[in-house]
Amino acid sequence: MASNFEIDQPINSPNNSITQAFPGFKTNSFTFAASLIQFIFYLISLILSESLIEPSFCSLYNLGANYVPSIIEDKQFYRLFTAIFLHGSAMHLLVIFIQINIFAQLRLGFTIEKYYGLKKYIFIYILSGIGGNLLGGFIRPTDITVGASTSLFGVFGCYGCYFVYNWNTLGPGRNLNLVLYLFFVLISLELPITLQSIDIGGHIGGFIVGILLGFFLLPREENSDTWNYVLIINGMALLGYFAFMIWSWSQLEITDRFTC
Repeated sequence: MASNFEIDQPINSPNNSITQAFPGFKTNSFTFAASLIQFIFYLISLILSESLIEPSFCSLYNLGANYVPSIIEDKQFYRLFTAIFLHGSAMHLLVIFIQINIFAQLRLGFTIEKYYGLKKYIFIYILSGIGGNLLGGFIRPTDITVGASTSLFGVFGCYGCYFVYNWNTLGPGRNLNLVLYLFFVLISLELPITLQSIDIGGHIGGFIVGILLGFFLLPREENSDTWNYVLIINGMALLGYFAFMIWSWSQLEITDRFTC
């Protein structure tokens, strides 16, 4: 089993308040950089809008929101990536902060980034976001969708893999962190039901890709045939997901387009 990290330390460990709230906190990390970029892009979207209360559809579109007609007809595939760093409205940002999405990203992200390593973590974060945007776009092909929740749910999926694989070696803080993890997941799944403007397809897609990548890229010591078979099945499921999403998008009929 892999070694423990900060999240496994007792809740009363002699750390400052920041590292207690966000185990493994580092400003020179991808987790911190991604969260900062998301906030900066939100400010830019406000500046580009006619209102400083919430970003306009045009400002989000011009900054690279996920919009299926532009991706399919204009080949603007970059939107599957850039949408990861955008927030949709003042209400959406309020939900992100108050309902703990950014808190969850910081709370869990530093640990997962250290556990998997920087390169693997970036790969998981970005690919989960793209996978979530594919499913979200398929479910709502005529809507402009944005939000870092697709990647965040990929982090959720990875964190679940981390818990399952290392449960027996985790320290005294594991029960508290399990409760927090389940709370993050449940509240984030409940929000799209309560607030229809939030993209539940993006959440589910990101979570699926996060779980698959989380198991596939686990730092592990054993190299048994059984585990290798599991990895093969896991890899096939991951490829199957993206193949199915690409095929599903190819079947979409675009009948309406948003224009600025």
